[in-house]
Amino acid sequence: MRERNEELKEKILNGETEESVAIGAGSYTKSEWSKFLKDFDDAQDMIKQQIREEITKRVEKQEKIEEIEDEKFEKDIDKDIQDKKELEKEYGYAQKF
Repeated sequence: MRERNEELKEKILNGETEESVAIGAGSYTKSEWSKFLKDFDDAQDMIKQQIREEITKRVEKQEKIEEIEDEKFEKDIDKDIQDKKELEKEYGYAQKF
């Protein structure tokens, strides 16, 4: 215990200690708290970036699905028109489409 007190006394005299603030169940110096906040901010930024990337992927996927559905719809309409024309020819109808 005496050694620890002497060690602390030396650090205080040499200016090698920082003020510590109790936060919740822990106690942090200013530099420890700054590092903690930086690490926390970095983690949040990484999560935000991952969310942005996921949203971009989902939007691109949805756009591709809509494009495929539009192409299929147009093909179906073209086929219906062609089928109607063939029926009109076959049965001699001259109806306008």
